[in-house]
Amino acid sequence: MTAFRLLLLLIVSSLIAGCASTGTRYSTSVNAISGDSKYSSPGVSCIVLPGKENTRIDDLEFREYSVLASKALQENGFIVTDDPKKADIAVFLDYAISTPKQETTTDVIPTFGQTGYSSANTYGNYNPYSGSYQGTTYYTPSYGVTGYTPVTVTHTYYTRVIIFDAREIIKNDGDAKLGKQAWKVITTSHGTSGDLRRVFPYLVVASKNHLGKNTGKAIEIEVSEKDPAVIAFTGLQPEK
Repeated sequence: MTAFRLLLLLIVSSLIAGCASTGTRYSTSVNAISGDSKYSSPGVSCIVLPGKENTRIDDLEFREYSVLASKALQENGFIVTDDPKKADIAVFLDYAISTPKQETTTDVIPTFGQTGYSSANTYGNYNPYSGSYQGTTYYTPSYGVTGYTPVTVTHTYYTRVIIFDAREIIKNDGDAKLGKQAWKVITTSHGTSGDLRRVFPYLVVASKNHLGKNTGKAIEIEVSEKDPAVIAFTGLQPEK
């Protein structure tokens, strides 16, 4: 195999590897803030409710998402209940995905071709009677990068977000009403997938260790579909 072909093979292989790894990782930003610590400690009971004003508690999408949200809360020591009279806090679960946005970037790729000659060999015959010589020179070309070509690529991406908004429940004479905000976690992600149902579990994974806690600022968390702990929590297999 020539050096030129080997170089091309290495470039193509690296591009394929890069595409494969990017498609299974989610870069997220998690921003958690908490108030009264008594609503963040293990043993606090909570009820998970829709965060969207017009979403019913029996909405199929909410029911699907609330199962994983409840699992994350339980892993942090919260007791999930369906009865608001037994709950200390109400955790409002909200989620959304943006309309598609486009971003155009310009990059350069190398152009390969002949750069010169690596060697030359001359072959011929000498006629001793006439004193003449006839010969031919053969040149071995060399190949490499001869320049660069600009390439414009347009990427389509979406912003995905989930919010855990916890508020205290005040009980009075058998009635229950909402009180002050206890804690809140906002997790966002930007990516090429416009399927929120596919991305939602990984946003929960990024959020779950910060429920009821305070990160002090937005922190970056990367979640891999191939992580065994992530697979165990979500029950999803990595996309191929």
